[in-house]
Amino acid sequence: MAAVMLRRTALSVSRRAHLSPPLSLICDKRNNLFPLAEPLKIHSKEKFFHASSQPSQKKVKNATKKETKETIDPIDFSKFVAKPVHPPLSFEAPLYSLKTGTTTGSSILLDRSIFGVPVRPDILHRVVVWKLACKRTGTARVKTRGEVVGSKQKGAPQKGRGMARMGPKRSPIRRGGGKAHGPRPRDFSFTLQKKVRRFGLRCALAAKFAQNKLIILDDTDLDVHKTKPFKQTLEKSGWANALIVDKPNINVKLFLASRNIPNVLLLPQQRANVYDILHQDFLILHRDTLDYFFQRVNGLLPSVPKKNRKEGRQKIVLQGGDASDDKIEAITSVSKRKDSSKKREKTQEL
Repeated sequence: MAAVMLRRTALSVSRRAHLSPPLSLICDKRNNLFPLAEPLKIHSKEKFFHASSQPSQKKVKNATKKETKETIDPIDFSKFVAKPVHPPLSFEAPLYSLKTGTTTGSSILLDRSIFGVPVRPDILHRVVVWKLACKRTGTARVKTRGEVVGSKQKGAPQKGRGMARMGPKRSPIRRGGGKAHGPRPRDFSFTLQKKVRRFGLRCALAAKFAQNKLIILDDTDLDVHKTKPFKQTLEKSGWANALIVDKPNINVKLFLASRNIPNVLLLPQQRANVYDILHQDFLILHRDTLDYFFQRVNGLLPSVPKKNRKEGRQKIVLQGGDASDDKIEAITSVSKRKDSSKKREKTQEL
């Protein structure tokens, strides 16, 4: 059927060119016609193009003189697919010290079922798109012609002025009018299967380990909570762009030292996600978080009610160090103070 259609199109093209119609012709990418000596075989990776426009007189004459038939090279789809990262041979990782940025001399054995899985770029893409879609607020909104201020009456008489017709001021075509088909508040989030999310976390962890960008810390305690020495340690070790995943209760000194460094992100283990792991260059984990990730990717964590999920995401618990409870409460309540001050300013203006 495809060969018959190609012959019909070639016949119509030849008639447009005012030539004697050949028995069968085939068109290539350049709209050149070539004689078809044998039945046409259509392959899945080859693309044949019909002559959408009329070829020139010179092209058709040159095409009839050719004895050989040009064929279209098949498309190489391998360059469009990301090559998977092969799992490493050894799953023994050295332990590092966050104070000095060097190894402690000991090592830890990683789980092969997490850090040895083949990396699936398609799964990582699905999880990242889902994560970014869920982060969108969806609060963009514009006023339509029924919400803007202005009269609904016609701005000027239809006839008699010698000028163009004029509609109401609220019309979308007028300056200051409503917006037609503008954005409205909506929810961009969608559901993704739990097994896909868990497998995406496995792939992200395995990719960092295969690229030698996974750092396991023996302890996250620091001597001082100053930013300058901590930043120098990270730059000396090559961890200037990193994601640090600590235990559920983040160390106070580590929090104070890292909160003003631009490319360093500190998260508790329950907030670790695929997007942040892939976005940062290095992944730095506390050794105690490995058991948590094993339970998380295998679905062994206790389920959290929907009512308590948002509350758990908003709270960051700080623990350890020499900071007092008053200082910890002051750090965690900064955002609350800013919100309350804004509300007071609004009430005063009213």
